[in-house]
Amino acid sequence: MGYDAAPPAAATTITLRPLQLLAPFCLLALCACRGEDPPPNIILISLDTLRADHLSCYGYGKDTSPRLDAFAAGATRYTACRATAPWTVPTHASLFTGLHPFEHGAHSFDITVLADNVHPLDDAAPTLAQVLAGGGYRTGAIVANQVYLAPEFGLDRGFDDYELSRVRAPELSARAATWIDAGDGPFFLFLNYLDTHRPYNIAGPDGSEDSAPSEHPSVLLDQLHEQVMVEGRAPEAELLAQVIEQYDRSISNLDAGLGQLFTSLADRGLLANSWIIVTSDHGEYFGEHGLVEHSKDVYEEALAVPLIVRAPGQVQGEVVSAPISSVDIPRLILGGALPAHSAHWEVLFPHAQGNHGVLAQNYFSRPIDLLHPTIGPRLRRVRTVLYGDGYKFIHSSDGLHELFDLGADPRESNNLYGQDAERDAELRGEVQALLAGPRAHAPSNAEPRELDPER
Repeated sequence: MGYDAAPPAAATTITLRPLQLLAPFCLLALCACRGEDPPPNIILISLDTLRADHLSCYGYGKDTSPRLDAFAAGATRYTACRATAPWTVPTHASLFTGLHPFEHGAHSFDITVLADNVHPLDDAAPTLAQVLAGGGYRTGAIVANQVYLAPEFGLDRGFDDYELSRVRAPELSARAATWIDAGDGPFFLFLNYLDTHRPYNIAGPDGSEDSAPSEHPSVLLDQLHEQVMVEGRAPEAELLAQVIEQYDRSISNLDAGLGQLFTSLADRGLLANSWIIVTSDHGEYFGEHGLVEHSKDVYEEALAVPLIVRAPGQVQGEVVSAPISSVDIPRLILGGALPAHSAHWEVLFPHAQGNHGVLAQNYFSRPIDLLHPTIGPRLRRVRTVLYGDGYKFIHSSDGLHELFDLGADPRESNNLYGQDAERDAELRGEVQALLAGPRAHAPSNAEPRELDPER
């Protein structure tokens, strides 16, 4: 079927090197010596747990995101962006390093007792923040996901300021403006919003929540989880509608906070000299494929994420349908913002849109599901996805492989694996060769960490 998923030879022969082994450089000094304008600001925005198909600008039937829609109308919107994993740590590690989970190593591992089963980011993997800080950028992060974006996972490397604050979108946007005002010169700012993650932000316009305790987002999500994943039945229509309505309401509240951010940037004159990248780390399941929430499997509800990029001064919108991945974002940022200095980071960030097959992975799952007597056996596996030629192949360590024609079957309901033995063997071989290649990360021997009461 002309499946084209293998990465290029050049990308598979590069060995990771610690950043300090590379020749140091300063972008600000280079620009000054050449009489160039200062490099542009860079703002990378991660909308935690936001699936693309619930945004108005991605075709959703409800008007959930008018402010983000207006932003997208004057930006470049990518319609085929996939996260590298269905949960926070591995995808953010990909956003920062331009590497897949099997390359950067920051993913889950199997456990048999209750513990935190996540490897931190490989120290040898340079991050976008490190590279920009080394080039003279002021770097900062304001992060709402206090658990899985905590410094212990190594995702804070390169940031001068790294603030963990589980606040809602308006407050986070206000803190972003404060951070911007606190310094001079070009900056790289990473923002992580958590409004669309459990418990969904269902606050009203005045910030209050008028739902009864029995209708709290976590209560309803738990009921949906029980029906779908534990009892193995279709969700009750009324309950499903309530959960989705709460999720959509959380998107609207997130959208209001983003509108506040965009306004503050415009008021400061920063839209003329800033690259703004809006994406998500993963989506959310609402009963599809017998799943609820995320981190559990690699279907499109969890992997299809938004990607909207606005160049400095851009006013004309553009739509790009070519496949793109979270691993491509560092090169996308640096190639757009600082193209004259590409020699400094093309080795560090080998993956770019179009030079490799789009890949996603999930290693086992989170402890609460992995150790569940009913749910756990299904999730005790490693799933690797390859996209190509309109098809999606899921290689599963338990042998339950899947293949879908996404054009004809976007909901992944008709598994084509097993219909063509030669094709199936070719696909399995591609995945196995990729995972055994020279860029594969050596597994860590780190022991599972005990979960303290707060965690």
